[in-house]
Amino acid sequence: MKCSRFCLLFFVLLSLQISLLSASYAGGLLSVNVSTDKQSYGPGEVITITGKISDETAQGVAFESVSIQVNDPNGNPIHLTSILSGVDGSFGDQFTVPASSTDGDYTVFAAASKPGYVDASNQTAYAVIPEFPSMTVLWLIPFSVLLTMLLTRRRKSAGN
Repeated sequence: MKCSRFCLLFFVLLSLQISLLSASYAGGLLSVNVSTDKQSYGPGEVITITGKISDETAQGVAFESVSIQVNDPNGNPIHLTSILSGVDGSFGDQFTVPASSTDGDYTVFAAASKPGYVDASNQTAYAVIPEFPSMTVLWLIPFSVLLTMLLTRRRKSAGN
């Protein structure tokens, strides 16, 4: 085919033009800030995740797709969601710590993407601290009262 050199040159130039247009069309860089309302939680507590998507001028980026993933200490996902940032670039999500959660450090990942911008991601962490079972707490009260009584008697008998 006679057009092979011409066709090849045409496609190379077309590819180069498309890549240059794509690079020049890409918007600014994004940044993601993400945090939780506390540093540690017990099973059954509600976690509030908040954050903000900003561009390189520190202005909030509206209506941006934000993906949130929370992983347990073994790296297994326990919460996944996708939301849009608000008009000012802020976003928020809530979920309840599962009752079966193990103690340890959990990681919250947030990733943002919007056409015309370079994707961004960030992460934060929180800890799950097991609560004392209610029966343990109930047994501690009489034990502490008994211990106080024994120590008080000992002091009185040592004083005589």
